Amino acid sequence: MGKEKKNRSHELTKTNLPPALEISPFLVRSQTIRLVNQALSESFPDFFRQVKPLRNEIDVIVVRDRSSIDYYRSEMVRKVHSLRLDLLDNLSKEDPKAVTQFSSKEAEPFNVTDRDIPGNPILILESEITDVKNGNFPEEYKRALLELGIGRVLAHEGAHHYVKEIKDIPVDPSDPLFRMTFSFDRMQARSNQRFTPIIEELERFASANNPSVKINATKISLYCDDINGERKAITGSGYDLEESIVELITHRASNILIKYAEGSFSPGVATTFKNLFDNSFKSMDHYRMVNLTSVGLRYLSMLGIRTLEEAVDPFMSGEIPLLHSRLLGKQEYMP
Repeated sequence: MGKEKKNRSHELTKTNLPPALEISPFLVRSQTIRLVNQALSESFPDFFRQVKPLRNEIDVIVVRDRSSIDYYRSEMVRKVHSLRLDLLDNLSKEDPKAVTQFSSKEAEPFNVTDRDIPGNPILILESEITDVKNGNFPEEYKRALLELGIGRVLAHEGAHHYVKEIKDIPVDPSDPLFRMTFSFDRMQARSNQRFTPIIEELERFASANNPSVKINATKISLYCDDINGERKAITGSGYDLEESIVELITHRASNILIKYAEGSFSPGVATTFKNLFDNSFKSMDHYRMVNLTSVGLRYLSMLGIRTLEEAVDPFMSGEIPLLHSRLLGKQEYMP
């Protein structure tokens, strides 16, 4: 037992978890992690059976909520280019409501896969566990929440965990990838022309300061030199599409969780969680992506990807924006 704990602790140091993030004494149940690994591998065996399963305290780490808030509040600002922050700050003095969708919002605690930390650890909030343990639920529901509820969260973050990051792709203003990174900004500017001169200034600055693109799944970020020489993100697009595809993967994995629930819990518990998962899926507006006439899969079909199964490999390898960039001369479209 002692030797096992020592080895596990040694592996944990390899994540280089930032000091600002405090590790919680609570752990996600090993049964929950085994269940999530099973759900992912059975849902998309061609991909998830080829990767190393999620491991407790190495790939899945429980952190204290307060430290998560403090860490991400500072990280959000630290990663954004100073010119973008300055321009939005100036605009906020004229029109405070206009920049809420552009600025770094006040950080809240949230479960996340942090791809900026080596190993891409999944950081689960301590409250996810303590709220269940301290809640006034029947014991069977407590166990179901710890296995199925947290399991669904881990399935979602697990999909993010396995995404390959492609860094430092050199670009210039004529490169489709360069233009794609401003897609979200341009979409917002169409609804508020106050942003147009800001975007134009950001494009001019980025063009002259060693621009490069980083790809995470469908999320692409444009980096350039800041005034102090650091590389920082000046704009980015594709977040919504990334979350939509991850949610589709999660929904498929959730069906495996429900099959487990039907054999391990009373019928009422299994039905409750099935309804919860289905409604959560629909309420997040990802449900519209289920058929090929919807925005997400219609976009994928333009890239020659016909089904979700076909999308998993290029999505996880970061190839989707590269496929899109080859079509950009014919039609620009970045959800």
